[in-house]
Amino acid sequence: MALQSHFRVVSPLAKDTADAIHRLAFASTDRQHVDAHFGRCTTFAVHAVDVRRREFLEAFRFTGPEIQGHDPEKIAARVTALAGCTAVYAVAIGASAIMQLKEAGVQPVRVPEGVAIGNLLDAFQHHLRTGRIDRLCVQTAPARDAGRFAAMEAEGWQE
Repeated sequence: MALQSHFRVVSPLAKDTADAIHRLAFASTDRQHVDAHFGRCTTFAVHAVDVRRREFLEAFRFTGPEIQGHDPEKIAARVTALAGCTAVYAVAIGASAIMQLKEAGVQPVRVPEGVAIGNLLDAFQHHLRTGRIDRLCVQTAPARDAGRFAAMEAEGWQE
């Protein structure tokens, strides 16, 4: 999937060159909620954020043939578009994409599907003001079932 369109809003916050400005990207089909997997998302909404202000900055839209799995070109196009962001929030992010994002200096953050972008922006601003990290600002690992290995053993192994 190639980058098809890039929409940017010209604003005072976007032009501010202070180090305190953060760019946060969200995998979102409606630009209101995080509702997509990083690798399958066709639209990313980017907001500029500082301690007091926040605003929509730009959107990236990807189109092309639907490719299942983690296509290297598809992931690379997204990472390149999001370079310069502090973090990207998505419902899920594959290991390869996580490594590429971190190499580009972008922190991947996994959040539950349907979380409002406004709530994530509130949590990030709270973090900037207090230094405390809200649970919505960090990548969460899925809960693991302690009995998963016993269940796999009970299924048996066939070659």
